[in-house]
Amino acid sequence: GTYVIDFCPTVSTVNQSASFGQTIQIPVFTTDIDPAAAPPVGILSAQFTFTSNDLVLSSLPADISAVAGNVAPGASVNINTDTAGTVIVNVFNGGLPFTPDGLPTPDTVAVLSMKVIGSTGSTSGLTLASFNYDVPGAPPAVGTRCETIAPAGTLTIVANPTTTTVTSSSPLNTSA
Repeated sequence: GTYVIDFCPTVSTVNQSASFGQTIQIPVFTTDIDPAAAPPVGILSAQFTFTSNDLVLSSLPADISAVAGNVAPGASVNINTDTAGTVIVNVFNGGLPFTPDGLPTPDTVAVLSMKVIGSTGSTSGLTLASFNYDVPGAPPAVGTRCETIAPAGTLTIVANPTTTTVTSSSPLNTSA
């Protein structure tokens, strides 16, 4: 038989700004994953590809990491950084469904951390592609492909804030 899924949560990233040398967090947001919904949305894992400009965000494996989002805080997260500008992310929740945390903050599948290497004024798309959710009942080799991806967020590199201290070596003028 064919397994048909009649939902497709929207996944997205958001616009951000950062300065050279910073490590930024890039949340991957999701909607509509409530396992108590009708029909239930018992998502067990997610796999997706994240792409960015490798002249703006470092492609060095040491500069890239990912953690599980708030819908599966104990999930294991594996990343593949073999291709510059591309991070393949797998989030597996040990057989437990992803669950919203009930807080008014947006739900996240994962949060990527990447080092900014771009110069002031440069930009990079924060793009999600090939996003797949796996749900119970789906054939293990097929999974459930989800193509409801919102427009990509954009990272804009801004100048580092600076502080200027003015000192004087001459005495204050105290004349009247």
